[in-house]
Amino acid sequence: MKCKFCGVELNDNDKVCSACGKQVKKDKFPTWAIVLMVLSGCGCLTLPIVGVVAALTIPTLVANTDMARNNMILRKTYNTFGQAYLMENAITGKYYSDVNDVWEKSIKSRVNYSDIDGGIKLADGTELKIEKIRNKCTLAPQDQSKIGEESACAKIIIDANGFDKKPNVHLSSESYKKKSFDRFTMWMYSDKIQMSNKSLEYYYMTKKH
Repeated sequence: MKCKFCGVELNDNDKVCSACGKQVKKDKFPTWAIVLMVLSGCGCLTLPIVGVVAALTIPTLVANTDMARNNMILRKTYNTFGQAYLMENAITGKYYSDVNDVWEKSIKSRVNYSDIDGGIKLADGTELKIEKIRNKCTLAPQDQSKIGEESACAKIIIDANGFDKKPNVHLSSESYKKKSFDRFTMWMYSDKIQMSNKSLEYYYMTKKH
């Protein structure tokens, strides 16, 4: 190291020049800072930085995309079933009371589907299974807060991407926070498939994303 004022060779630990008496001023930038500046200038840091940004942002983007897709599927399925009931009633003038008739005539006969074990698969890949609660169906309560297991004749489980594909997680407070879910619950009545206005499904379907 040389003195910037007189050019005399100095030791690394010298604080004052032995020749001219001037205070020795060392570079303010530490070695690592200089290295980073050089690497950045030559583009050597570009790929690592891109990799870090991608690692941080891609999972979030994927989760948001899945949430938007699942929201669309939930809306579409709800509307498809609503139209199926309306069509059956318009043609036959009936709302069935037997749980099997409701499932077979008001729903399955009016939608495009293929059979799976315990349920059906819609044309868009959405799969549904029915869990019977009671043999007789009634009209859906006008008070939506009463929609649920106590009044429905069957539970309909909807899996947005199919029961064999992950994450296979029901919508819940915890899964909603993690943005990792693909299953929803609706309730079957003689005149419609419904969800409680207090349910997470209702909140998720009506919330703007």
